[in-house]
Amino acid sequence: MDVNARTRPENATALFISAYYGDARTVSMLLDRRRGRIEVNAARRNGDTPLHVAAYFGRVPAASRLLREPGVDPGLVNAYGLTALDYAIGRQHAKLVALFLPNLPYEVYVRRIKDSKAR
Repeated sequence: MDVNARTRPENATALFISAYYGDARTVSMLLDRRRGRIEVNAARRNGDTPLHVAAYFGRVPAASRLLREPGVDPGLVNAYGLTALDYAIGRQHAKLVALFLPNLPYEVYVRRIKDSKAR
């Protein structure tokens, strides 16, 4: 089975769909059993990754598991210029925001500060 196969027309992977539904058990299974073979940052057509969708819908267990996975990049931006953290903040998912903070690279903080000053 190709765990990186994409749905049409949305271009979503099994990992993305599992994160969308908040199925942390399946997210963990896919990551644990397919380590090195699964595209953890695979984006849909709009640039949303599994972490983006978990953050948008407030799927705390799924997002937490994704953030612990090596290679998952919390600083990726989608087609709208938004990170998963932006979604968590915008949707007022406080528990998710707290999960993101220790996982963000310094460059993401700097970019956010510059962006907020430019507005």
